[in-house]
Amino acid sequence: MIGVISAHITHRWVDIKKLELYAAKEARSLLSSIKDLDSVCECALLKTCNRVEIYVATTNPERTKAALEAMILNFVEGSERNHVQFLSSTGSVRHLARVTSGLDSMIVGEDQILAQVKEAYEFGIKEGTIGKTLGEVFRKAISIGKKVRTETGVNKGGVSIGSAAVELANGLLSSLQNRTILVVGAGEVSRLVARSLASHNVKAIFVANRTYDAAEQLAAELGGEAVHFDRLPERLRMSDVVICGTSAPHVVIDKSDLVRAFGPAGPATPLLMIDISNPRNISEDVLELPNVQLHDMDGLKEVAERNEERRKNEIERAEKTIDSELELMKSRFEERRDSEETVRLLHTYVGRIRESEYAKAVNKLNGVDERQKKVMYDMLMSVTKKILAEPTESLKEASKNGEQELIDATEKLFKLRRR
Repeated sequence: MIGVISAHITHRWVDIKKLELYAAKEARSLLSSIKDLDSVCECALLKTCNRVEIYVATTNPERTKAALEAMILNFVEGSERNHVQFLSSTGSVRHLARVTSGLDSMIVGEDQILAQVKEAYEFGIKEGTIGKTLGEVFRKAISIGKKVRTETGVNKGGVSIGSAAVELANGLLSSLQNRTILVVGAGEVSRLVARSLASHNVKAIFVANRTYDAAEQLAAELGGEAVHFDRLPERLRMSDVVICGTSAPHVVIDKSDLVRAFGPAGPATPLLMIDISNPRNISEDVLELPNVQLHDMDGLKEVAERNEERRKNEIERAEKTIDSELELMKSRFEERRDSEETVRLLHTYVGRIRESEYAKAVNKLNGVDERQKKVMYDMLMSVTKKILAEPTESLKEASKNGEQELIDATEKLFKLRRR
């Protein structure tokens, strides 16, 4: 019997500095290592700026959990048991459904997570680590995530890490009106930042990116100005707020960049810097200069709490949708398992008859050689396979359609006894 367990390292109990160390592990090699663990049949890996989650289908959940925990504790220096939480089969499926629905995100209702789960599923399929069991779990969770967004307002209003960063900046400065904003990065997160800025009547928006064409494209959409990366210090000097959201795996802005922009004394007026990259792209040494404030993902928690409170009613509706869908999934699974047991019993019953009749025939025939025996046996196998093909398909179809009567009738007709 295959069961599902999952391991979770998330923003809810691990700070961003430690979380990004776990997230730094390369996905392909990590999946390969997990697949080699004791009793593991399938595995999947979900990594975002707020979580590292491992889903496993296993023939021995307890042994796999122990092996997985040992592996995680060796991930990074200073790893602790309380950094990871494990969920069993039902808990794992429900958790993933809440993730795809945006209920477990730092910013409740954010849409990016649904695409990230899809990417994790597709990557697992490509790598050959996701099979029938986890495939069903992920497809159902993705389906639930879409349904929640369609039937509730949990994601209404463009909620995202990007919009939360803008809300944080607006609150810290009382207003972003007539402020000059530098957006570093031109990917999806930066686009969300930029779109959120559009309603704040800012003075100017600069977009800096390693790939200048991408910066130009985003700046054109916003009526802003694209910046070559080598001219970053110049635009830093003109900015009130810097919001950094690139996918670079290294520091993009550090103290030396600010010194080049403002001189060794640092900025003469307050400079607010918000880093929503994963891993972080702004070095903490910028805080050694006066008038510099730096906030990372941990700084968005207050914004996240306000967002969650505003969406309380929609969250409750989403939870009910999830519960209803999971109950339906459980019911269908039990029906399918019921039909699978009937099919197994029927094949066992017919198989016993085949083996018995074959043995009788061999005993009655004298001088039958091995080649002739094989011909006889292969013929019997072919006949039973063809006879059972239609009943097997009918039983599976009955299970899908909830036609329990046919399953019960089959067991009664052939006197199939369950243990």
